[in-house]
Amino acid sequence: MTEHTETPAELVAAIKTYNEELVASKELAKRLSNNVSWYFVEVDGEYLYGPSKWVGYKDLDADTYIGLTDEGELGGQLTEASLVHLRRAIAPNSSEHRSHYERLTKLLAAYGKVPNKRTRFNAVVTAEETEVEDVDKAADLVALLGAVIRTLPDSSKAHLKREFFH
Repeated sequence: MTEHTETPAELVAAIKTYNEELVASKELAKRLSNNVSWYFVEVDGEYLYGPSKWVGYKDLDADTYIGLTDEGELGGQLTEASLVHLRRAIAPNSSEHRSHYERLTKLLAAYGKVPNKRTRFNAVVTAEETEVEDVDKAADLVALLGAVIRTLPDSSKAHLKREFFH
């Protein structure tokens, strides 16, 4: 089986590849309405979309995707968990969601398809946003540790100081 997408750059590459493969594969186009979770990125002023079941894996082509999907080897649920740190979920019924739904509807209409009624969208976060999120998590952890340390008796604080801050 193919490897999971791990970075924003890999996710963007997978979305681009999906769009290229979609143009050439009638079998891939037949499956458009089956997709529920879509990832998007803006490239040169144009929004590109790719389903989680595709973009969550590296280096797919249409034939590999179709074969592995038909064999039950690929799953959107598997990719959703691996992509959580690379996305910003778009709130359902928000203006942003409606805007992307309209764009996706136009894209799928070119293939005689409509989006799934349960469609949801995820924006690809940039590498910088991922780094900021990591810094924010570290800052939150430091704040939590500080709050816990302040509740400790002085003898425990002294022990921590000797153990970790000598």
